Amino acid sequence: MHTWAKLTLAIIWALSMSGCDSNDPTGSSFTAVFYPDTSTPPANSISMQAARNNAQRIHISVHAQDISNGKVFGAAFDLQFRPVILEYIGYEPGEFLESSGRQVLYQVAVEDGNPGRLIVGISLVGDAEGVTGTGALITLKFKAIAADISPMTFSNNVLLDNTPPGGNPITGIAWYAGRAQVD
Repeated sequence: MHTWAKLTLAIIWALSMSGCDSNDPTGSSFTAVFYPDTSTPPANSISMQAARNNAQRIHISVHAQDISNGKVFGAAFDLQFRPVILEYIGYEPGEFLESSGRQVLYQVAVEDGNPGRLIVGISLVGDAEGVTGTGALITLKFKAIAADISPMTFSNNVLLDNTPPGGNPITGIAWYAGRAQVD
């Protein structure tokens, strides 16, 4: 075996044995936990819920609970967090809008110049009636990068029906957020 191959394998082995995240050259380790504002959201509400906590990673489900005030065609919201504590790393599709059997479009981006604001838009595609009921709209994934508390808050939040052109807001929806604690 060539020397460079031996060296590469030795480095991989050392990283795996040290518990170090290969994406984190500092070797720092955090425990991150998400605490929702409510663990039992009422009907006609959207809430952040812990989907998974995995040491340095937090997965937050944005969950629709017993939506019956209208048929949901789409959702839009901004999510604020402390970017010195958490880093947005991606999302997983939900199952709420997917239950329509139609294609779902996800638009998720960190606001330019504001790394602590995530802008999220989710919508059915085409001529779809919308859905009611319970399920995850989306799961947002974050990486802990420093120890402290990060409030997680909604703003500019709305559920939309399929009234042309572009939908009308569905009224009577409560939105619940939460906080991430990183130690």
